Amino acid sequence: MDRATKYLDDKSRNEVAACVDFAARAHRGQRRADGSPFVTHPIAVATILADMEMDAATVCAGVLHDTVEDTSVDIDDIFRAFGGDVAALVNGVTDSPTASDAVKRAAVLEAAGHEWRIGVLKLADRLHNMRTLGAMPRPKRLKKATETLEVYAPLAEKLGFDRIADELVRLGASEVAPAGLGGLARRVSPIAALVAAAIAPAALDRILLDMNDSLERKPAYSDAAVE
Repeated sequence: MDRATKYLDDKSRNEVAACVDFAARAHRGQRRADGSPFVTHPIAVATILADMEMDAATVCAGVLHDTVEDTSVDIDDIFRAFGGDVAALVNGVTDSPTASDAVKRAAVLEAAGHEWRIGVLKLADRLHNMRTLGAMPRPKRLKKATETLEVYAPLAEKLGFDRIADELVRLGASEVAPAGLGGLARRVSPIAALVAAAIAPAALDRILLDMNDSLERKPAYSDAAVE
């Protein structure tokens, strides 16, 4: 990740490197559906976040985002090792093991309304999962793709990450409607409206204000950054 994090100062880059070491130990022995070491996924998510020039805490949370959910690590371990900001972000993207899919979807929207960086973390996670969907069985691919079109693509658009939204739609549509988009827009648009409505205007204003205050320039995945 050295090249991706070159925009960060040395202290922040060292912290990211420490997170990579921590995640590699936590995920040791775990494999993805394609047989690759599981840790390649959180590192890829963190690289997406670094390409967006997110702050160091968000990149670190990207590296660590599956440790609490999928390993013996708990949130207190993250807090002690990397501080409260990173721990809060990791906690915000960690799903409850007993939650239903509907509850998990609602939690994504609620979390994005309170802390915009959690929304960005979830988008980066979903983007990499969709890019590497091929190793999953067809029913799981279809479920992930449908959820992506119904929740994550409209969330990305709502937060102003149009290029991510476009890629999520393209990847999702290739599974849901492989013969072409056809009536897909008619199917997704009403759901997208519900997602947009779920983030109340006041919450969206706060998210956008926080984004402007936190970043010196637009993220690389925002259309405003494209020349």
